Amino acid sequence: DHDALLTQGLDDTTDAREQLDTMGIPYTLRLVAGNPAAAILAHARDRGIAEIVMGAEGAGGVICALLGSVATDVVEKAGIPVTLVKSSSRTGQFPAGWVDWLVACDGSPPSLRALHHALQRSRSTSGTSCIHLLHVRVPDPRLPPPAQEATPLARHREQAVRDCAEALRLLDEAKADYRFHVDIGDPVARILEVAEDAGCGHIAMGTRGLGWTRTLIPGSISGGVLRRS
Repeated sequence: DHDALLTQGLDDTTDAREQLDTMGIPYTLRLVAGNPAAAILAHARDRGIAEIVMGAEGAGGVICALLGSVATDVVEKAGIPVTLVKSSSRTGQFPAGWVDWLVACDGSPPSLRALHHALQRSRSTSGTSCIHLLHVRVPDPRLPPPAQEATPLARHREQAVRDCAEALRLLDEAKADYRFHVDIGDPVARILEVAEDAGCGHIAMGTRGLGWTRTLIPGSISGGVLRRS
């Protein structure tokens, strides 16, 4: 019913519209009845949208339970960047000075797209921000722990430089302020630790990787980071 849709849509978007009006930001409001993910994707496609931003609530370990079917469908099917923002009730407060970006990179095309996105976003924000490029080496499960620990960090770094050669080239070409980090262990834990230690307010990741995700459940790294960040 058109009147019911209009009434409910205006009521649901009251706070959002008030924020936009207060900040003087022009906007359009579209009210649609139907499958939310399909409507979001159709609108983005029809209007030539550059990026989709959605809230995300995390409550469980499975990505569908974590994001809900709407966000999961949008992330999986969108051909453009999708930013998922945790609510303040789950993320808590972090310093306003945390403007740096952490980009998790394994050298795969999705991780390079994440880097492109971070470069564009960091340039568009006021002030200066640094990009922290992180490559995590996952221990080989076929080797016993002593053999893994015996591998020098320098050798891991040499391989990381080879895997991330294109990403490093892009950063040098863009004359970006960046730091290159190489770590070993659980990717989710290392990503979160480096982000906190470096004071990063943003984490950019590809949804699929070809390097350190080979031995893990697909989506577990990005899902784990979103759940625990």
